[in-house]
Amino acid sequence: MNYLSSLKAKIKSIVSLLLIVSVVAQGVVLTANAADAVPLPTKPGANMIKGGSFETDLYTSWGVWQTAATRQYTLFRSYEPAFGQGSYAAGVEVSGAAGNRASAGLVGSKSNSFLMEAGKQYWLRYYAKASVPSKLSVYLENSSTYVPRTPLFEQSVGTDYNEYSQIVVPEITASEPGLLVFAFGDIASGTTMFIDGVSLVELSSKLATSEVRGSIGDTRKALQFNNLSYLTENDIEVELPYYNPTSGQPERKKFRIDSMTGAVAYFSFYQQTFGGVGKVYIKGQLAGQFNYNVVPKIIELIPSMLEADQDATIRVTGFSPATDASFVVVRVTDKTGKQWDNWLKPIRFDSQLNYVTVKLPTGVVAGSMFMQTSFQNVAGKSTENRTAAVAYKVKPVIYKMVWSQRGYDQVGDKLLIYGKGIANRPVVTYWNSQGKAIGTETAKVVDIFEKDELIEVKALKNANSATVTVTVNGVVSDKGQALSYSAKPRLKTIAAKNSRFSTETAERLPAAAIGETITLTAEGVNPDASSSTAIEFQGYGQRVAAPVLKNANGVISVVVPNSAQTGFVAIVMNGQKSNYLPLEIIPKIVNVTPEPVQPGQPMLITAYGVGSNINLAKVIFTLTTSEKVEVTPSSLTVGANGTVVSLTAPMAISNKYSSVNLRYDRWQDDGKVSLSVRPTVTDAQIDLNTGILTIRGYGFSINPRENVITYKYADQNHTVINPKVQMIGVYPTVDGQEIRVKILDTYHYGYVSVRVGDYTSNESDFGPVSIRKVVRSVEFVKELNQVTGAVYIYGYNFGTEGGVRVGSTWANVIYRSEFYIVATIDQNLLNSGPVIVTKP
Repeated sequence: MNYLSSLKAKIKSIVSLLLIVSVVAQGVVLTANAADAVPLPTKPGANMIKGGSFETDLYTSWGVWQTAATRQYTLFRSYEPAFGQGSYAAGVEVSGAAGNRASAGLVGSKSNSFLMEAGKQYWLRYYAKASVPSKLSVYLENSSTYVPRTPLFEQSVGTDYNEYSQIVVPEITASEPGLLVFAFGDIASGTTMFIDGVSLVELSSKLATSEVRGSIGDTRKALQFNNLSYLTENDIEVELPYYNPTSGQPERKKFRIDSMTGAVAYFSFYQQTFGGVGKVYIKGQLAGQFNYNVVPKIIELIPSMLEADQDATIRVTGFSPATDASFVVVRVTDKTGKQWDNWLKPIRFDSQLNYVTVKLPTGVVAGSMFMQTSFQNVAGKSTENRTAAVAYKVKPVIYKMVWSQRGYDQVGDKLLIYGKGIANRPVVTYWNSQGKAIGTETAKVVDIFEKDELIEVKALKNANSATVTVTVNGVVSDKGQALSYSAKPRLKTIAAKNSRFSTETAERLPAAAIGETITLTAEGVNPDASSSTAIEFQGYGQRVAAPVLKNANGVISVVVPNSAQTGFVAIVMNGQKSNYLPLEIIPKIVNVTPEPVQPGQPMLITAYGVGSNINLAKVIFTLTTSEKVEVTPSSLTVGANGTVVSLTAPMAISNKYSSVNLRYDRWQDDGKVSLSVRPTVTDAQIDLNTGILTIRGYGFSINPRENVITYKYADQNHTVINPKVQMIGVYPTVDGQEIRVKILDTYHYGYVSVRVGDYTSNESDFGPVSIRKVVRSVEFVKELNQVTGAVYIYGYNFGTEGGVRVGSTWANVIYRSEFYIVATIDQNLLNSGPVIVTKP
């Protein structure tokens, strides 16, 4: 560049700015160009070069220049044009020893001077070939000073025409006159250089469109420019945000425009592009930016019926793969029924940007889904687009059913159903074993968890077994996944010929003798299930079943069997047992031996309805109309054909007027009531999860309300309290009886006793140990006569027996009371873990 500048300056000083034209052979040689007036600016987009296709007088617009006469350059009009560039071209034939590149070339003449303006870009395009492969440089110079104003752009020219183009920017600070120069002073002797189709235009094409909006697949989207003269489709590129499936990353990609008409270029919304800033390049130079506003479109939901807590794939176009740019919006509900939009971030999408997958939450409900995507526009602000809303439904799925509360598992009690997609006004349908719908119930939404939705519904009252499905928004859960339940029948009443009033509650307790017919009313016992239904009575050491005599819509008749004892009656149907109701059995004398009875001698009475507790049995002899004698039997022997009562007959039996009656527990064979056995508590325990306190023992009234329970704290004074409780019932066990009480407040440890009538049982403690404070120290322990680890434990309800564990090691207990424990342990293990107090 410096060499060329100095060389041109030398020429200028020699010729004194005069144009000398010398005709050499058949060509023209320009040894210098004289300075002329500064030309006027050329209209943007117009060719600044005159005679660039060499169709007019060649020597008017062009000439050959050289710095020395050591070789010969002949300019001539060639008949070998570039295709599409007219009929002629410029040819320069060279002979003589080669010089350097800048020693000669083709330059525009006086008429080809043009105005170069500072800060503007110009697009130079030309076609060239040579008879042998050669090098060619092109540049712009100041037409007055001959100083180059651009770099020399070198090209390798082959023997066939090729198009060459270059963006040139003059390195000037103010407007200057310019010329276009082709330099080829170093080509070999005998070579001919051909040049054609020369154009230099100001790159003034600017984008006028600020935004293009559409969907993926749209075509002929227009970009308006102020000028596209001398440009073809190959000169214009649109750069768009693009997802590269190979790298798996958002990138940018350039696309050729599809077509152009006048000053409008057309392109398409291509696959794998997404919303953002679009850029337009003309000949590789940025010509403007626009908002590439891609509107997303949902095409299909896969599957068409969605499921909560499952993946859903959405066929959609036009979304952005950028982080936190796209969300799928669905409707969800909470347990109160309040609904809102839940914005789901895709967990994956395909490489073609055709599908997104989201994980649907629990609590999703039927509604309208849409996808929202956003991008940063040219102004740096967020632009948001969303698809049209698409209606969808959610398939209810159920997979687990349990009773709502322990001990509440009868017909009409409440069931909990676990599932997904069941939280939007669910309706439960009940089906019998023949597949017939036998009822519906509206369920209540209990809660919605991360993996489960939980609803609650009442079990049918008219059937004790069924399968269930759940319907939500008209969609039914799969019948093949229907859940089955079997409920206990509900025994409501027992009616018998005899009864008595409870001493505590004035409640009427039914009583019947062996062989009498009693009537039970119940729920969940269908007439068509009579063959699988039995009535269970209390027998001696076992339960005794009796067949149903008649069942008319839950009104059941049954005969009291011979082996029945006082106790609870239940209904057993389809393997499920109902709740218990009490039935007292009236003793019935079957036989008296010997006949006649010998006074003062052993006698035997065979009777039904008598158990083995000799303390409950009395034999009453009526000696006269005004005198009676009670005798305690010497033994009771229970057998399959009744109970044999052994005793000694009183001496004063009269021959004519004496009679005998048998009383057992509260009843005797003439229907009179007696006292009951005294209550005894063997132990008491509480389930902290359910709050149910169980008191075990015997001698309790089978009528729950006749058992009066006293509650005390486990403090030093055993303070009597009145916690809030609910009596559940009294139940027979192998070892005796159980009273079950649900504690409804925070009371959970202390002492209890039971009073029945005039008799009160012993006390029994219950509840967990409560540690309030633990002190650990290393000290001299007098009892052991050594220094060791000492643990002092303060709290409640420790009991007087049990152990202490420090970590995994049992300590030595040297003192224990309800409220204070002292224990020792190897000092190395003193802090080895938590302190645990146990009791039997």
